[in-house]
Amino acid sequence: MTGCRSWLRRVAPTNPVHHLQFQRLYFCSKALRKLTASAGFEVMHGAVIYAPVDVEKFGGLPRAEQDSMRILLWVGRLAEDKGIMTALKAMAALKGRFDGKLHVYGNGDVEYVKHLKQFVAVENLPVTFSCAGMNEMPDIYRKHDALLFTSEWAEPFALTPLEAMATGLPVIGTTTGGSREIFRHRDNALTYTAGNAEELAARIVELGQNAATRARIAATGQAEVQATYSLPVIVDQIESYLMQTLDVWKPPALPSYNA
Repeated sequence: MTGCRSWLRRVAPTNPVHHLQFQRLYFCSKALRKLTASAGFEVMHGAVIYAPVDVEKFGGLPRAEQDSMRILLWVGRLAEDKGIMTALKAMAALKGRFDGKLHVYGNGDVEYVKHLKQFVAVENLPVTFSCAGMNEMPDIYRKHDALLFTSEWAEPFALTPLEAMATGLPVIGTTTGGSREIFRHRDNALTYTAGNAEELAARIVELGQNAATRARIAATGQAEVQATYSLPVIVDQIESYLMQTLDVWKPPALPSYNA
């Protein structure tokens, strides 16, 4: 109506959005690639290169098999879709079955955080709330016995469980989004159905009562992060993909910009 579009086409001609062709691209997970394809983009030919973890920064030793599991860790944004309330409900369900506590690290909406703390107070749960910077996280991971990763939305790819695994922590997590590509139940983690507090409580009991399982999945998870998700490994994959792109790239044969 203003004529701006016609003027812009004369100055900087462009193709319409539906002419976009993605010859070479990569995603941080298969889940994100599938989500993008479901939105109508032809991207299933895209590669998958996962996000890296600094395994030197997040290094640590898995707990010895004889060590008990007493201090659980939860890290993330304090919001409903992150499943923090599911973790708290699991702690409530564990009364009399788990002689331990949960440390929560994260920020969120003031009213929602107030709601969470009220639930903890009413239920008299052994739960604390704290905040920490990224530079503090390696030591925080090392001071705990296991991580609860309770996300209930389809996160493309979460680094928190990988950081925990790198420091030697066993992880109990959901398999929504890209997490399905990380966790293998009773192999490198324990998994449960997102939003199911009773099932999460059962997994905590299982992990706490089975020292051999706890030690095995911690060692398996740590070795896998070091071999598959370490920074040098991922950087090599990105560099290789970019070099391949230079070799195979072809200018797209597109219709005229004013078609």
